[in-house]
Parts: sequence; C-alpha cells; structure tokens
Amino acid sequence: MREFTAEELTQRYNLSKAGLLKFVKANIAAINAEGKNVYQDGNKRQWVFTEKAVEIIDKLRKTERFIVEENVDLKKENELLQEISTLKTQLMLVQNELNVSQKKLIGMMEQQPILLEEKVKAETKLEVAEENLKKALEEAALQQDALNKKILVQEEQMAAVSSENNTMRNELESLKQELAAEKGKPWWKKIFG
Repeated sequence: MREFTAEELTQRYNLSKAGLLKFVKANIAAINAEGKNVYQDGNKRQWVFTEKAVEIIDKLRKTERFIVEENVDLKKENELLQEISTLKTQLMLVQNELNVSQKKLIGMMEQQPILLEEKVKAETKLEVAEENLKKALEEAALQQDALNKKILVQEEQMAAVSSENNTMRNELESLKQELAAEKGKPWWKKIFG
C-alpha cells in the first residue's frame, strides 16, 4: 500500500500545508475510522497518509480523483512544465515584437504632425514661389512690350532718318551735278549768266 506525504497532498488538492493539516485535524476521526490512515511518523514527526486516507479525503472534499502512479504524474508534470516554459518563451517573443511594433507606431504617430506641418510649409512656399514667378513673368511681359514699342519707334525713326538721308544724298548729288556743270561753264557765263 502506497503512502503519501503532506507535500504531495498539498499539490494534489492545491492547498497550503497549513490548510491541508487544518482540514485533516478537523476530520481526523472520519479519516481514521477504519484504521490508522493518517499518522505522524515518530522519527521525523511528519504526517503520513495512506491510500485509504486519500480516498476518504477525496470523498470529504467531494472530489473524485484516481491515484495514478507517481512516475506517470511526474512525466506528465515535466511535459506540462516544458510546454509552459516553451509557451512563456513564445509569449515573451510575441510581447517583444508587440513592444517594437508599438514603439514604431508611436514614432510614426509622433512624426505625422511634424510631416504634416512640413507639408503645409512646403505647399505655402510653393504657392508664394508660384505667385512670385507669375508676377515676374507679368513684369517681364510688360517690359518686353515696352521694349518692342521702343524698338518699333526706333525703327520708325531710323526709317525716317534713312529717308531724310536719301533725300539729302539726292540733293547733294544734284548740287554736285550743278556744281560740276557750273565748273564747266566759261567764266563770263558764270558772271553774266
């Protein structure tokens, strides 16, 4: 017949050792009704529980658990602990990834107003530059019109000067011809005509 320690039963019933012993002492008469199922070891003064004591405690606690061999329990417990450890590691990795993602998102959210402000400033500068360019183009067009008018006036003046120059040349040529004709006349014709 297998015997259990108080530590084993605290795990089985998910109780503290003090809570387990309080329950056992309150129900010791019922547990030991059919024999010595719960007792203290004389040498170590530790509590010892028989399989029968565990069955009675199960009934008293209204739980129905089957006694499984310790090796199976330990193997299953180790597997569960290993799985828990793996899950904790995976959870930590996921939490780290989540933290990194949150920091990136926060950074992006912090940058958004700055980027929006920079966009508005750039658009304002672009509008001002476009307005200045438009004014400069209008002023250049006005200056070009004025320059074209001035060139037209100067061309007209040059045409007038050229026409006057041609008239004067013709007159000069005519005078030269008259002078040449006068030079060819005898002197008495020059005086008496």
